[in-house]
Amino acid sequence: MTGAMAALTALAGSAALLAGLGLLYAAWARPARGRWPVLAGWMAALVGAVLWGLADGGDRGVAVGVVMFVALALAVLLWRRRRGPVAAVRAGSAGRAAPTAPTGAGPAGLGRRIGVGLLVGPGAGLAAVALVLALFGALDRAGAHVTAAIVAGYVVLPLLWAGLAVWALMAPGLARKAAVVAGPGALGAGLFWLLV
Repeated sequence: MTGAMAALTALAGSAALLAGLGLLYAAWARPARGRWPVLAGWMAALVGAVLWGLADGGDRGVAVGVVMFVALALAVLLWRRRRGPVAAVRAGSAGRAAPTAPTGAGPAGLGRRIGVGLLVGPGAGLAAVALVLALFGALDRAGAHVTAAIVAGYVVLPLLWAGLAVWALMAPGLARKAAVVAGPGALGAGLFWLLV
């Protein structure tokens, strides 16, 4: 790809990333719109990462696109925080609900917050490792080369960990959060024990 074509592809990738971020922000700001803006936002972000991959080489370009998306999202969050409720009150914005304290605020909810943090951090990570070990055992049993099984584990582990962490955070109550993490972890450990 020529330099000019790579620059245009990278520019189109950046525009897709911005569009995806805008759609995701709009879906977050007005949840009544349904799930289509969320799906469209993630699809635009995916297209942006792929375009960056085409512009700057597959592995490096996709990484640059993902880092750009995360940096843009952080900038939007910081901008939104800066404009937060205090800025809205200063601007005379009436009709906006006052911010409320998060559930479990204060010393009474400290134990719950620590428990949730342990579940979605190391707990989800251990469950993801158990699932990846089961995948490794299945690939080994299927006759895959050890290197291919290790690389598959490297690719799948962060995705599983992130997915389990988000799923646990979305689950209501600490018991359900624990079940979301413990269930897949036990399944992965059981499958690994059976396969190896």
